[in-house]
Amino acid sequence: MIRMLFCLLFMCTALTGFGQTKTEEANRAVFNKIEFFINTQMTDSIYHLASEAFQEQVTPDQFIFMLQNIYPLGRITDVEVEDFKGQTATYRLYFANEHQLLTKFAIDSTFRYTTWSFTAAEKKIKETEVPEKKVVIRQVETETPLDFHIDSVANSYISKQNTQSLAIAVFHQNKYRTFLYGETAAGNDTLPTENTPYEIGALKHLFTATVLAELIVKDTIGLEESIINFLPDSLAKNPSLQDITFKTIANHTSSLPENLATAADRAALFNFLKDYQAPREPGTEYAYSETGYALLEELIATISQKPYSQYVQEVLLDPLQLDNTTAQKSTLRDLMLFAVEHFKMPENPLQEALALTRQFTFFTPDNTDIGLAWHMSMLDGVLYLHQIGETPSSSAFIGISPDTKTVVITLSNAAESVTPISIEIMEKLLGE
Repeated sequence: MIRMLFCLLFMCTALTGFGQTKTEEANRAVFNKIEFFINTQMTDSIYHLASEAFQEQVTPDQFIFMLQNIYPLGRITDVEVEDFKGQTATYRLYFANEHQLLTKFAIDSTFRYTTWSFTAAEKKIKETEVPEKKVVIRQVETETPLDFHIDSVANSYISKQNTQSLAIAVFHQNKYRTFLYGETAAGNDTLPTENTPYEIGALKHLFTATVLAELIVKDTIGLEESIINFLPDSLAKNPSLQDITFKTIANHTSSLPENLATAADRAALFNFLKDYQAPREPGTEYAYSETGYALLEELIATISQKPYSQYVQEVLLDPLQLDNTTAQKSTLRDLMLFAVEHFKMPENPLQEALALTRQFTFFTPDNTDIGLAWHMSMLDGVLYLHQIGETPSSSAFIGISPDTKTVVITLSNAAESVTPISIEIMEKLLGE
């Protein structure tokens, strides 16, 4: 048993603008992302989720040392809420090697963690009488060993108590297959289909990046152009914004914070940006930023002189016949149509824009290349691009490999992340 790791603890600032339930949901959503990064040992990505105050107290070297004591425990296999007081959650972490830890975790209003500590925990025996999950309905054709593998991976997800439905679409070796599980709503006995809408979270950034690239292809704007050319004078005079370009927003190196509770409100977003002070020079460090993409949507609307949603509809959704897609939701069918369009040789401005989003723009210490919204990884010399989208009530993944013409799309109406199973399926396909 672990007697003691050590504790890195910085007292949190209070969240504002959240009810208790929303605070708990937001806390868990951020910790879900932390859990994935721990399981994939993406130390830099975890550190970037910390607040500035936390980073002032804990150096990168101290942080690396802490996680080097965590990683040997293996993957986190389960997380239970032990307590939630004020703004701080206490989670019990179960690891693959049967160790357990307690962690205190708090976030601020920008969804960055301000408190994170680990302490050893007496081993807790889980309740043996877990309510048996209802038999999951499914629509799956298992004809090949690969089909059986995908079905097995999917079952590992849908058999969990906190999952409800799962929809997977795969395109590989010129074959299109779907794997459908569970209920679209609790108790309705209705399987999802390839046209069932799911929340897609940050997958929508791929659409934003595409219409941005279309403006660049048409020479309306430049990728390296400063955004201040399109901002009100009250914002343009802020020195912290002058070096932010369309590229640095699209590849998450803008220095803008990860999230703002008010980012969806134009007035509140611009009010924040008026006095914004950048913590570092844009273009020097990757740090995922929803705020940046909220700003990008406003800039696209300004430049196109059309509402953002209308411009996306005209440039992307209508031409590709993505009939069941909005800025918030999409389907297996629509996302597959979007994905396979990337495999075509560019013959029109939209296809040229799609190709531009796949071009390298930044390299992270985690050995992940960044395009415009796309994150890029290598497996045995094969490049694949991917993006995840997670909300308090959904999880989504899209991965494409242009060289092998392979696509994996996974959608769930539960917060349980589909990223691990999606990457496993993607890498299995690329290993064929």
